[in-house]
Amino acid sequence: MSLIAQQGSGVSQVIGCGGRDLSEAVGGITTLQGLRLLQEDEQTEVIVLISKPPAPKVAEHILGVATTGKKPVIVIFVGADHDALQSRYKHRVVIARTLAEAAHQAVSVCGGTETTTGTWFAGTPSPKGYSPMPVGRSVAAPPGKAVSGGQVSRFLSALFSGGTLCDEAMHIWAERLPVPQSGFSQGMPPGPIYSNIPLKPEWRLPEGHERQVQGHCAIDFGADEYTRGRPHPMIDPSLRLKRLQEEANKPHVGVILLDIVLGYCAHPDPASVYAPAIIDARQKASQAGRPLTFVISLCGTEGDPQRLSIQAAKFREAGAEVFTSNADAALRCIEIIS
Repeated sequence: MSLIAQQGSGVSQVIGCGGRDLSEAVGGITTLQGLRLLQEDEQTEVIVLISKPPAPKVAEHILGVATTGKKPVIVIFVGADHDALQSRYKHRVVIARTLAEAAHQAVSVCGGTETTTGTWFAGTPSPKGYSPMPVGRSVAAPPGKAVSGGQVSRFLSALFSGGTLCDEAMHIWAERLPVPQSGFSQGMPPGPIYSNIPLKPEWRLPEGHERQVQGHCAIDFGADEYTRGRPHPMIDPSLRLKRLQEEANKPHVGVILLDIVLGYCAHPDPASVYAPAIIDARQKASQAGRPLTFVISLCGTEGDPQRLSIQAAKFREAGAEVFTSNADAALRCIEIIS
């Protein structure tokens, strides 16, 4: 929604279907109802369907229904096999690779303005008007370098408040990082990417030893284990701030990625609590003689009470690089360590 708003368009309806709706057990009940309702809604011109990879049979059913309506449908199944979906459904629905591309396609189909942010992988043609420029970035970080003990501060750490953005970042990283056991490639350390919502079962953070992991790491602080009995991290940043300090103190970590979500139900001024922590962490890393870059995936608009431009300015003043596209932010992390 934020990327669409930044391009001068808007949304007519938003239907949350739940993270398990497209599982084989549930069968996409809510998604199917939503598709039918939106096809009949006079205010809706284009439908955007966003989900984690669904069960294959459910995906086939959902996309079959999507192709029977008269309205164009943009589909982004985060982490799914884009080429396979494109090959099968390209003449009936638009298959996007990233959330940013889905927003661009939706606005373009509606006849809106061209996008100024977006992400397409290497070898994929960029649409007209594409520019990888962020909201603002600090001076580019120097390449990762050896620190005491021979370690290299080139590992990635991501601390997310939500699962969808975390998933998107991990899939982008996994596609570009060297495979495990392959050693460094083009200066980049290999996977895996450890997480509490891992792309592979063997990449799950070891319970009770999460903080001892040395490697790429992405944590969804919106998951049940972090929100049970306490406010969501979009509201209460305390758990994420504590982990930020811990990750920043690890000599092998060279880049820390954070998503910051604005809105009426989010923290009234997230930059006021995260920016000081970023400044402190960067100063300590500098004193230790190692590079540490913070990358912000900033999700919001000028219409949010926190205001996108104000939050971006505060993070930039703290020395962070700020992107309005999560895919761009994830790709920038790879760029820094490569």
